[in-house]
Amino acid sequence: MRIGLIYFSPTENTAKIAAAIKIVLEDLNNDVEEFNVTNYSERSKSINLGQIEAIIFGFPNYYGRAPRLIREWLTTLEGGEKKCSVFFTYGGVHVGIAYHNIKNILAKQNFILVSAAQFVAKHTYNVTGWKLNEHRPNQEDFEIAKEYAWKTYERFIGKDSGIVSFKPTKFTEAQTDESENMAKSFIPLPFKEEECSLCRICEELCPANAMKVEEGKPDINACIRCLRCVVNCPERVLKTNDMTSQLQLLMQVSKTTEEIINSRKSEIFL
Repeated sequence: MRIGLIYFSPTENTAKIAAAIKIVLEDLNNDVEEFNVTNYSERSKSINLGQIEAIIFGFPNYYGRAPRLIREWLTTLEGGEKKCSVFFTYGGVHVGIAYHNIKNILAKQNFILVSAAQFVAKHTYNVTGWKLNEHRPNQEDFEIAKEYAWKTYERFIGKDSGIVSFKPTKFTEAQTDESENMAKSFIPLPFKEEECSLCRICEELCPANAMKVEEGKPDINACIRCLRCVVNCPERVLKTNDMTSQLQLLMQVSKTTEEIINSRKSEIFL
């Protein structure tokens, strides 16, 4: 079977899970075609799904959904009634309306969603002083990823004819939009703290094409706050403000603790 593995992974969490999934699928004698659409340039290219028989999508969870730029990009794909699955990586409080939202998008693009999963991973904002799921994904998460790949494959080939469904969510799209806008207002943009050599790696790697190296910061409206530029700056001149106070506020608003978040388990949905 020819399976497409399409993922978006600014800080490599989703890519690590995708790699574990790929090993299982190839061990099952599948031809796996990998599409890493993290870079802006890759999403500008057209993807030919004509020879692909089934697809696994992988995305990080930003503000309760797949990143907005990915949700928009997905509308450029035509599913052709192909079976698909989707997994999310997350390091925070919850995944919000991610599954309901992505299922609706995929259905409109004529994909048939048959399974899903969520994998715990280190939080993007750990580089700003947070300490959420610092050593995830771990071996337990990778084992669950392998199980997910196997069970999803069984649905792809029809051995298991089930279709995934999700419990109702208490959040709406409008509420999630409002929450996302509010969260972004509290999250500082990365900035250039000192002179750099203008290698432009930050511009090349920016998933949103938002970084402006001469200005030493990204466009405030385009930036998705993935901090890929900070993590990958070879000279370590890109910084972001300490966000410890924002974490404390998040814990209060969410009525949870760091200990609870750090004890989360990865899950499969069938």
